[in-house]
Amino acid sequence: MNYYNFMKKYWKEPIEGDIQYICDDFQMSVERIGLGLRGRELVAKMPPRSGKSHIFSIMSVPWAWTKYPHLKFLMATYDRRLAEKFAHEAKLIMDSPEYKEQFGDILDEGNSLASLTNKYGGERHAIGKEITSRGVDMVICDDLTLQQDAVGRAQDWFDMVARTRSTRGALWLIDEQIQIG
Repeated sequence: MNYYNFMKKYWKEPIEGDIQYICDDFQMSVERIGLGLRGRELVAKMPPRSGKSHIFSIMSVPWAWTKYPHLKFLMATYDRRLAEKFAHEAKLIMDSPEYKEQFGDILDEGNSLASLTNKYGGERHAIGKEITSRGVDMVICDDLTLQQDAVGRAQDWFDMVARTRSTRGALWLIDEQIQIG
């Protein structure tokens, strides 16, 4: 199942706009990494309430693990509690009877919200903008800034931390305000 159809099935809200294009682009990046190729960096500016957190922070790993369950993800946002809320929503999808029936029960027992792991070596780590020593296949940064005055600090974190964590060069930044040059 492609990512767009996965979104339509598991996201219980209407999907509108350029979501299919975004899903197709994300799917292509995940497939490259899943096949052992290098990913790429992408910066997407999306307005509030456009579904960016659902697309990237909630639905992405449950879908990616249906194809490449060995992949490791780092999901960062401006606040660790928000990152863990997104992890909880992703876990609810993977714990659903519908998902388990179609893709199997892949999650390890005893997962925390900060770190979800699966039976195939896949990992999903949720962090705020703290420093991490983890190397992962893909870093997804969703709203690193809460306020406009924090943009400079978010850009520094992106350059000094996020860029150094992706072992395959796959780095997606989705935000309303930040501009990386």
